[in-house]
Amino acid sequence: MKNKIIMLLLFSLSFIFASSGMFYGHGSYVGGAYHSDENTDSDGDDFTTTSYGASAGFFVNPNVEVYIEGSLYDDIYADSYYSDYNRNGTQFLLGGAYHYRNALDMDGNSLNLRFGAEYSTITIDGEWLGDIEASGTDTALNIGGYFKTQLAGFNVIPFMIYASHNMTITLSYEGDTLEENEKTKTTTIGMGVDLGRYVISPIMHLYEGGDTAFVLAASMAI
Repeated sequence: MKNKIIMLLLFSLSFIFASSGMFYGHGSYVGGAYHSDENTDSDGDDFTTTSYGASAGFFVNPNVEVYIEGSLYDDIYADSYYSDYNRNGTQFLLGGAYHYRNALDMDGNSLNLRFGAEYSTITIDGEWLGDIEASGTDTALNIGGYFKTQLAGFNVIPFMIYASHNMTITLSYEGDTLEENEKTKTTTIGMGVDLGRYVISPIMHLYEGGDTAFVLAASMAI
């Protein structure tokens, strides 16, 4: 359970980067993201993890943005015999970022830097938990870079973000509470494909230990 909460807290950031102010220089934006993959538990039983989220952000000025994000996830076992072990979660994130634009000229393409901070929470539910309450929080600091270029006739915005996480996982049962703190780091690599008002973003999230997750997202200016 602890590892599941950790992975979900880390994964929430990939939704934010998928609909980020890196793609918009002013005003407001909204976005949505989707992720699904097949997994196997320690007993060899297969289940599908599906995550989907929505976010919104706006620029306080040309360099500073604030944003919120909410997402849901489900773990559903392929064999209905194990349906009691299905679980779901709800996550919320609040964050902000500073954009240092045109930090470096790269043969006509300006490298922009992004400095961000986020706080997120998640709760986990499922019949198998019984009366146990499972939750977690994450405070993350990140730095990254992005630039605009062209690829196959499209305007694209490649980016890479490096983040440091400080998490607390909490399990509560009949008045007793167990808390554990974890620290880890993640790297997010992606690209926004600029379609004018809309941006489509394939993203790869890289965790310590070698795990990866792929996210497909779309966002738009409003």
